[in-house]
Amino acid sequence: GASNSWGGELHLIFDPEVIEVDTVTSGGWITGTSGDCIAEKVLIDNESGKIDYILGGSETVSGGGVFAKVSLKVKKAGVKACLSFDSGEDENRNTQFIEEPSEDDYVLPTIEEPEPIEIFAPTIYNNLDSVICYPNPAKNQSYVTFDNLLNKPIKLKIMNIAGEVVYEKEETPISGGISGYCIKYYLKNNDNKDLSSGVYIYLLDDGSNKKHGKLGVVR
Repeated sequence: GASNSWGGELHLIFDPEVIEVDTVTSGGWITGTSGDCIAEKVLIDNESGKIDYILGGSETVSGGGVFAKVSLKVKKAGVKACLSFDSGEDENRNTQFIEEPSEDDYVLPTIEEPEPIEIFAPTIYNNLDSVICYPNPAKNQSYVTFDNLLNKPIKLKIMNIAGEVVYEKEETPISGGISGYCIKYYLKNNDNKDLSSGVYIYLLDDGSNKKHGKLGVVR
């Protein structure tokens, strides 16, 4: 553990195509019992994939604890997400707390190759691009599931190949899908009658995002 520490830094790199960082906050260790900090710097770059976090407390602490908490989103399903400790040469990776080097300073060894840390986190979608409908085609099924939705009300519209609307309703997604929120469509028209065999077009609209595709029904 640390001895009489009052500050620290965290520098991480990540794949911005897979991970999006939301917040980086104090873990409560450096700030101690007072909860006060005299220096805090947060840089989150979701375009290039970098986190720089610097924190100094108002009193010294010893032992060990949580330095920082990183809140992130995994943006792609089925892809391994990793963070790595980085020892790059950027100017902001120089120490922020020791103004003049001294003989007592301890220099950390250079990290030759960043060591990946695999992240186990639920995938959180921010659009409807990953929506899937299953089973499709629906063969003698009582319902189909639209999965990978956002946690917000969504309007489902079903049309036949002539463009006529046969079903339209606003639904509230529920948890329990393969990768997140979903709705179940019971293959009925607006008169609550079973859809005939054929090919239909579905349209999902949550007010900010839209998704359309084909749905096959086989009776």
